[in-house]
Amino acid sequence: MGAVGLSLLGDSSFLRYADVLRNSLEQSRTECRSHWPNCIGIMDTANTSLLACIGSILSRPDREYEIGKVRDKLKRATIHSAVVQGIHAIEHCIANGIYAHGAALVRMEIEAVGALVEIRQGRRQDGKTPNIFPLRHLGHTYGQLSGIAHLSTHDLLAHVVNEEVGNVDHRINQDFARHLFGAHLCALAAFALDLADFRPASSQQGLCASEEGYLSAVFGVLTELKFINVEGT
Repeated sequence: MGAVGLSLLGDSSFLRYADVLRNSLEQSRTECRSHWPNCIGIMDTANTSLLACIGSILSRPDREYEIGKVRDKLKRATIHSAVVQGIHAIEHCIANGIYAHGAALVRMEIEAVGALVEIRQGRRQDGKTPNIFPLRHLGHTYGQLSGIAHLSTHDLLAHVVNEEVGNVDHRINQDFARHLFGAHLCALAAFALDLADFRPASSQQGLCASEEGYLSAVFGVLTELKFINVEGT
């Protein structure tokens, strides 16, 4: 039928269903967002500090690469762009109760860290899922996120979307929101270290003094909240 055909249908009363759905979902997202500041707690400060470090690193030029390593440079730069472009989407999903989609994005973020390490080590293969060994302390979480992203773990997916037959509204799940955001910060902190290697502060150091201080504080918060187990890494 195409666009012209759709415009000729002219049933404005039917099309109001679209507005009803949009408004209903927006209202439920607004309710979720109202709980977000209390839900996130000290992770909000850690997130701001981490974003400041990433912004500071991005303000520098990338380091020079040997001719034979230009392909690897392009691969890393591409992944860097994908991760940075997705930061807002992840925060939006988690804060607004869009947990299933947020889970898929955080899973990709974890894989991005693994892919970057593989590129640096010269063993990255296109078409292969990256090894998440660099973030092995998130192994169990990664498995959960994979089950959600693949729609293969029904009970977990039902918990994430607060499944209730006939109800599609977003609903707050503070425990999962904190868990998912913590995994996001862990992956993003590891990502920042790779970014600093790509755009170092000097020929001797990847991080400047401020970046090092704030990143250390971020890792301290993640350790205190038990998102990172120092003894197990």
